[in-house]
Amino acid sequence: DNFLTRLPKLKTIGKKDLSYKTRQKLTNCLISLGLNELIQYSLVNEDEYIKNEIKLINPLVKDYANLRSSLLPNILKSIQKNINQGNSIIEGFEYGHVFSENDLNDIHELENVAGVLGGIQTKESWSEPSKVLNWFEAKGRIEQLFKKLNLSIEWKQYQPVKEKNILHPYSSATLYLSNYEKLGIFGRINPILAKNLNISPNLYLFEFN
Repeated sequence: DNFLTRLPKLKTIGKKDLSYKTRQKLTNCLISLGLNELIQYSLVNEDEYIKNEIKLINPLVKDYANLRSSLLPNILKSIQKNINQGNSIIEGFEYGHVFSENDLNDIHELENVAGVLGGIQTKESWSEPSKVLNWFEAKGRIEQLFKKLNLSIEWKQYQPVKEKNILHPYSSATLYLSNYEKLGIFGRINPILAKNLNISPNLYLFEFN
């Protein structure tokens, strides 16, 4: 009953903050690389490929009883569903919040961006046979993204621990900013997982803070 029926008179006009501008620029760069934006739920079940340790006290549905700790499992399940429905593999990215818990039972929430590349046969010229994306080409597309953002990136070999069921144990890397702050991970899909999901083993995944 107390809602005003008229708009308030504002002396200042709102403007886009730095966070919004950064996300908008990143989105434009990802789309220019040929990726589609994906949207999925933050609530997930107890995933067999990665541990989702934050549980809801009173979930409405059993399949959505946990908060996700990574964006990658849902992206891979989307690809699996599309293939099962007769569609081609989607190269895409997603923004989303991920949740983790430390030894003191404190819950941390971060906003990440994750995505998937490859799995689609393409040709660089009409006279060449079609081929799938290899490691160096996928790495080059990620480097192209950071070049558009004017960021200098360091690559270091990474042995997956948390993502050991998702990423290939010998084809993964950690990315760092020039100040040695960890940015995220990049790697080829674990071939065992690809076989279980019946999807291409030539997919490359990334997840950045």
